[in-house]
Order: sequence, then C-alpha cells, then structure tokens
Amino acid sequence: MSFTTRPLALSIAAFATIGLTLTGCSDDDEKAADNEAKACVAIADFQDAVSEISGLTAASTLEEIREVREGVREAYEDLAEKMDDVAGDREAALKSSYDSFNDAVDDLPDDATLPEAIASLQEESAAIDAAQVAVADDLSCD
Repeated sequence: MSFTTRPLALSIAAFATIGLTLTGCSDDDEKAADNEAKACVAIADFQDAVSEISGLTAASTLEEIREVREGVREAYEDLAEKMDDVAGDREAALKSSYDSFNDAVDDLPDDATLPEAIASLQEESAAIDAAQVAVADDLSCD
C-alpha cells in the first residue's frame, strides 16, 4: 500500500491539534478540529486504498482484486463517517451562532438606540458570519 499522502495528513492533523490547544479553544472547537484532522487522515487512507487499483495487472488474481476492493470499501466507509462528523460540527457551529444572535436581539432593551443595538450585536454578528463562511467554504459556494 502506498503511504505517500499519510505523512502530510498526519502533519496537518498534528499541527491543527497543537494550534488549537495553544490558542485555548473551547471544547467544541477542539472537537471540531479533531474531527477535521481525523477526516484528513481518512482521505489520505482512502487515496492510498484507491491507488492500489492502479497496481492491479493482468497477472493479478481475483483474490487480489477482491482484497483491493475490500480496502477501498473500508477506507470509503471510514471517510464517509468522518465527513459526517465534520458536517455535523459545521451545522452545530452555525446553529449555536444563530441561537446566540437570536438571543442577543431578544435581549436588546426596548429603549436602546440603533447605534447601541448594533454595537451590542458585534460579537454575535462576527460568530454567525464565521460559521456561515465555514459552511459556504465546505460547499464551495461563491
């Protein structure tokens, strides 16, 4: 099996985990980074499994072909699970940021001026913007 992409994926995973640990992220952020790092390893494993297909030749046995298929199947299933975890993290972050924004608007005093209201919503606005950008980026939206 070819392992050329695995060291890069493991390096990215380690860097992401260390970086988030040093910046003091929340548990949800650390979980999301961990899930993303695991997805990077899973895609490298899947790429390795798929590369085994090109190693099949006319001299390959049916058993070897089935073994390659089994490796691709296992790697695919693991990758699909890891991608679901990452998607769930993105959705949770979007929901959390929306809920915070919604609650902040509900908590605005009735006598607040427009500049006061806008100023008090800056943190929630930034969080919801970051969450929607992450979702859009994952979807390759323009």
